Amino acid sequence: MTADAPWRDLTPDYGHWSNVHRRFISWKDKGIWEKLMEILINNPDNKWLMIDASHCKVHPHAAGAIGGNQETALIDSISAEYLLADRGYDSSQMVETTNAHGIEPVIPPKKNRKHQRYYDTHLYKYRHLVENAFLHLKKVERNCNSVR
Repeated sequence: MTADAPWRDLTPDYGHWSNVHRRFISWKDKGIWEKLMEILINNPDNKWLMIDASHCKVHPHAAGAIGGNQETALIDSISAEYLLADRGYDSSQMVETTNAHGIEPVIPPKKNRKHQRYYDTHLYKYRHLVENAFLHLKKVERNCNSVR
């Protein structure tokens, strides 16, 4: 864990930034963050699996890999009750693979599908969580790039 964060940008809801920073450092020194991460890694709550694709800039040495991530193998080793994904993941292969793993796909059907299949529209509304995660990661990426 690192303390390299824009502490002064925290909203007042968390209290004064210096108090939050002090508590963060205290928890880091006591190993609390590591214990929390171990619990989350060893006992994940995989009721909902959310996937999406995004573009992030990488160092030039990381570019040029052969192949892609179009395979449905990304869910092979994961158990979940639901898979939430946007319309771009609506393919017969993805739906069949998801169902074969005992996971209910919550993927809106593409508009050009001959038979529009059912998906849980109420549960799909929670997909914004993965969008917000990518938005946060891109913000961090921009901040890191501006420092360089």
